[in-house]
This record gives sequence, C-alpha cells and structure tokens, in this order.
Amino acid sequence: MKNYYEILGVSKDATAEEIKKSYRKLSLKYHPDKNPEGEDKFKEVAEAYSVLSDESKKHQYDNRGSGFGSFEDLFNNGGNPFDMFGDFFNKGNQRRQRRGTDIRIVLTIPLKECYLGSSKEISFNRNVTNNQQCPQCKGAGIMQRMASNGVFNQVMNVQCNACRGNGFLNGGNFKSETIKFEIPKGIDDGQQMKMRGKGNGIWGGIDGDLVINLKIIPDPNFERRGSTLIYHSKAGLVDLILGCEMVVPHFDGPVKLQVPELTDFKKPLKLKEKGFLDERGFKGDLYIYLTPHMPTTVTDKEKELLTKLKEESNF
Repeated sequence: MKNYYEILGVSKDATAEEIKKSYRKLSLKYHPDKNPEGEDKFKEVAEAYSVLSDESKKHQYDNRGSGFGSFEDLFNNGGNPFDMFGDFFNKGNQRRQRRGTDIRIVLTIPLKECYLGSSKEISFNRNVTNNQQCPQCKGAGIMQRMASNGVFNQVMNVQCNACRGNGFLNGGNFKSETIKFEIPKGIDDGQQMKMRGKGNGIWGGIDGDLVINLKIIPDPNFERRGSTLIYHSKAGLVDLILGCEMVVPHFDGPVKLQVPELTDFKKPLKLKEKGFLDERGFKGDLYIYLTPHMPTTVTDKEKELLTKLKEESNF
C-alpha cells in the first residue's frame, strides 16, 4: 500500500493548506514540462494529493488503506493529472498544444507591385493530417467505465485508449496546395506575410503557418526610401535655364512636370502624393533629380550663337 503522506512529505496530522502547499511544490518540481524525467513521480504526487485533498477519500484511506483501484480511477476527467491540476501551471485545463512547423517561402516581386499592390497565386507542398473520427469513443476522446473502491460503484470517465484522448485517428501525407492572396500597397523589402494554419500539420495538434518573405527587385528607373519615391533624369542646359515641361514615367502612368526657369539642379523637384503608402495610410511624395546634360558635339552654327550670347549677356 502506498503511503500518500510520505509521498507528499507531510505528517498524518497535516492541515489541508499544508497538504496543498506541499503538493504545489512537488508538482512544480516534477512536472514534465520542467523535468522530462519526472512524469512518473509527478503522477504519484498527483495521486497522493487527489486522495488527501478530498475529505471523503482521505477518511477512507486513513481507515481502509488505499483501495481506490488504479491511478486513472482517481480522476473524473479521464486520468490525466496534467489536466486536473493544470491551474497550478497557468494552463487551464489543457496540456500544451502541439503545433506543426511553419513553411517559409521567399517571394520576389518588382517595385511596381509594391506601389500598386497585386494579386498572387503560389503552389507549395505541405504535410497534412488525415483525421478520422475515432469509432471507439465516437470523437469524444473519453470512455465511461465502472469502477469500484470496495464500498460503492462509480461511473468514471477515462481516456480512450484507441485515439489517446484526441477523438480522432489520423495519418499524414504531403499534398500540393495552391493559395491566392493579395500583396498590399506599400509593402517593403524584407517584410513578411503570414497565412495562419497553412503550414505543416501534426498529429493531435494544430497546423503551422505559411510565412512569405518579400524580396523586392530593384527598379532601373526608381529608388525607394520609405514612403518616398526617387526618380533621376537628365535635362538640357537650355531647358534648365529657360524652363520647360517634361513627362516623367510613373507606376500610375506618365505625369507632366513643369520645370521652372533657372532651375537649381542640386535641389529636387517634387510631385506630391506620388510616393508609397506608409503604415498610417498616407502617401509619400515623388522627388525628381535633374542632371544637366552636356552635349558631346557642337556645330558651327551653335558655336556662333553661343559666342554672340556670351558677348551680349552675362551668360
């Protein structure tokens, strides 16, 4: 016969509070989440506490010995001390749920799609569980059985041994899956998109996630700095002096830009709200940097005009 007082390290005259305090200390010490080798000892401690913390069971134990049948008969919740005493570990009435692994995919997109957003469709392979309802417990995860402690019979709920309390039987296999999703406007290089439950499955647990890492292809015409869009272009010297109208390419379509006379090419020109969406939903600006274009050849006529201009002005 097991000595429950010795297992908990308390005397036969210990108060309910002393029994509870000792149990909490020992259960924390031997809980498998903290001590992988302590599961048997944890069950023994839980068994002792389930008897000594119940006045009627404690009275029968003190007067008749253990006589309670197997360890599972001590628990109305199917013989699982992890569930019955989970509150001591801030886990409610459930064990830590298993979770499948995440699947990570790198998706490469052009800068234009970061600006406009886009619809995507990708295919990938993932492990899925083929769950079927347990025919023995009909999906309940528990079975009822009659137990006797020598005084009276009692119907107990015990864990179904066919499905180990999960309520289902399963197998696993890899399958190809295709999903459609939207690339949001303003997304940036290195950001992630997560699809909940689209990762690998695991027996008796929840599916992992699909994690998509965005990689942006550099654009030959534009540069991105946060929500700001940068464009570089060349302009003739005469256009910078006299001013002109030029057409600037853009993801929304070509836009007209008025270049004022005597433009200082060291300072960019700005088109408002032609940049990227920021995290607050506001659009940044487009900055155009103009570089003076120097001709490689000059005709005699051009030389004559430039010479005359030089003589008649401060040019």
